[in-house]
Amino acid sequence: MQQADKSKAPENARLELYTAREQLTAAQQAMNRKDYAEARRLAERALVNAQLAETMGEAAQARQAATELQHSVEALRREADQQAVRSR
Repeated sequence: MQQADKSKAPENARLELYTAREQLTAAQQAMNRKDYAEARRLAERALVNAQLAETMGEAAQARQAATELQHSVEALRREADQQAVRSR
């Protein structure tokens, strides 16, 4: 859960992170009731949702970086084209 909180998950995967927190809380409550099987099941689901949130955050960050790189490449290409036309 801490890794997901430190990643871009809070910005890009709010629902998944919220779900993971809710499942973790429910797992802790099951532990208090000594329902260990339910606690384990909920803890595992919380882990999966936290990992999903982290992955979604990383994917969104990678998409943004790729978009910025594409814009830079396009700007450089346009500049090169303009310089080529001027030097004729």
